[in-house]
Amino acid sequence: RRTGVPVHAAGKNRGKIQMTEKITAGILLAFMGWEDFRGKTVAVWKILLFLTGSLICAAVKTKGIPGEVWSTAQDALVGSLPGVLLLLFGRISGWAVGSADGMIVLILGIYLGFWQVLSVLSGAFILAVLAAGFLLTVRKKDRKYEIPFIPFLFAGMMLYFFIG
Repeated sequence: RRTGVPVHAAGKNRGKIQMTEKITAGILLAFMGWEDFRGKTVAVWKILLFLTGSLICAAVKTKGIPGEVWSTAQDALVGSLPGVLLLLFGRISGWAVGSADGMIVLILGIYLGFWQVLSVLSGAFILAVLAAGFLLTVRKKDRKYEIPFIPFLFAGMMLYFFIG
């Protein structure tokens, strides 16, 4: 006689957890994106809340199983690499890329994983380039004009959700 959760039910639960993670990340990104758009800054407590949520989601995924803990830790480390590189680029460039942007990409990598965060970043970069082109040509802004990046991360996240 078999006990436990049927395999198909476990798969449904994992899908629900992943969808909850994505929705939570999207909501937090929306709030931080709005704040970045309005004031070109993000409160540290919001970034810490985002980090806490990502760590809780990672812990829930593992269910305390040693193999799962190790696998999730590896996924989190590899997923955070784009954020680490963005922070490094920001530091080298004299913070032309904001530290909050790098931290949020790092945390998104923990939430989503390496390839998914690269998808989000790709969409964000494409949209940011289009917006910068519009600002340069139509609105006649100069190259020094700063645009907030977190709203583009949110838009990239939405593209990732709906397009895949």
